[in-house]
Amino acid sequence: MRAGNRWSGGVVAPGLEWAAADFPEHQFTPHRHDGYVVGVTGKGVQRFTYRGAERLSLPGEVFLLHPDERHDGRPGTAAGFGFRAVYLSPDHVLAALDQSVLPFSPEPVHDAQAVSALVLSVFDAWSGAPPDDLAVNDAVCLMADLFRRVSDQRASPGPARRAKRMDPLIRRVREDLMSVTDAPVKIGDLERRHGMSRFTLSRDFRHAFGVTPSRFILLRRLDQARVKLRQGLSLADAAVTVGFADQSHMTRHFRATYGLTPGRWRDMQVN
Repeated sequence: MRAGNRWSGGVVAPGLEWAAADFPEHQFTPHRHDGYVVGVTGKGVQRFTYRGAERLSLPGEVFLLHPDERHDGRPGTAAGFGFRAVYLSPDHVLAALDQSVLPFSPEPVHDAQAVSALVLSVFDAWSGAPPDDLAVNDAVCLMADLFRRVSDQRASPGPARRAKRMDPLIRRVREDLMSVTDAPVKIGDLERRHGMSRFTLSRDFRHAFGVTPSRFILLRRLDQARVKLRQGLSLADAAVTVGFADQSHMTRHFRATYGLTPGRWRDMQVN
């Protein structure tokens, strides 16, 4: 990997992040996110495979990826590519829209100037001085409205369901899973604590948040691993600390989720 590949990012609040990248040659392997990714290509041409088709995002265009949709990423020309993006977890979007169905856009690339300006304004606010709670809330509402405007529920990857308020019980399941440590989570314990059958719990959780409970827990552990790596822990120590069997176990899931190994991710960090 050339030294020119750079990545920087930060956490604004749980489930809300920003990132900026400049990749002369880096290629992401196929991976998935558990939340929405929306960004603006700022340099070069970004080429990626999404829902079985090749896509291109040109400078100034917006790319919008739905939770749990498999995709990759690579330069479309020899000049490489760069982007600025924000990441929003599904629960923030659902709460802002007051519904239980995630908005879904079958088209991942948008060239409307107003859309690009909105995304960049949120990125600038989140990547600068720490925004206050009110500003963060306003930004989430604006982004959720954007997702709804460009969505097409008929093309949703999940079963079609009437938009309604989310069951508070599913929110409590998510809050429960947010607190997991390195100990295994047993489905029987979740059934008893929340009074739901294991199949209803898994099905309704995925409808609400775009991923299954087991994948949600895996991604929270990867979140914790990134924090540990930023703090200077070794790959092996970070893996064991957050609940993976060993370094190779963490590396396999890290690459499948973020498209690069944890070692490369750590090396690309820009302070």
